[in-house]
Amino acid sequence: MGYDHSYDPRKWSESEMDDRFTDLYDSIMDEVKEMFYSNTNTTYFTYKTKTKFTKEKKYQITDALYSGLIGLGYIEHSRKEDWHKLFCGKDVDSNIIQFKWKGAKNLLPYLISKLAHDKHFITEVNLHKKQKLFFGVNNTSQLVNRYRDSKKGLPKEHELIDNMLSFIEW
Repeated sequence: MGYDHSYDPRKWSESEMDDRFTDLYDSIMDEVKEMFYSNTNTTYFTYKTKTKFTKEKKYQITDALYSGLIGLGYIEHSRKEDWHKLFCGKDVDSNIIQFKWKGAKNLLPYLISKLAHDKHFITEVNLHKKQKLFFGVNNTSQLVNRYRDSKKGLPKEHELIDNMLSFIEW
């Protein structure tokens, strides 16, 4: 795997530097705010602060997740704008964005865990609460414990999620 020069700050123009640092500052503040209000408020999923992910890259990854989950039949289509808002990191308002999870219930916490812990794409704050609120899947921590206690330690059909994530350019 070669070095990607698009992430080399020495090659950025002043405008690119300003844009990237503005994005980084906004991401850091969203993450700090989410952690500060973690016990009192619910926010949409927040992107984890990572300097190599520009706004455009985050959008592309979020879009690829949406397309992949539609392809698997796990979420409804024609809601792309709502999907992107789900990852805005902002406070939940009265018009809560909710998706019905159509896949096996234990695959949602598996996916969210992969996004938070393996891919470092979203923050780890209130993940179980958010899965219930935004996807209607209850008791996600018990679902995780059940599949971790199984022989494989993974949910059935986890390969579908792994395969979908492997096609995303991280």
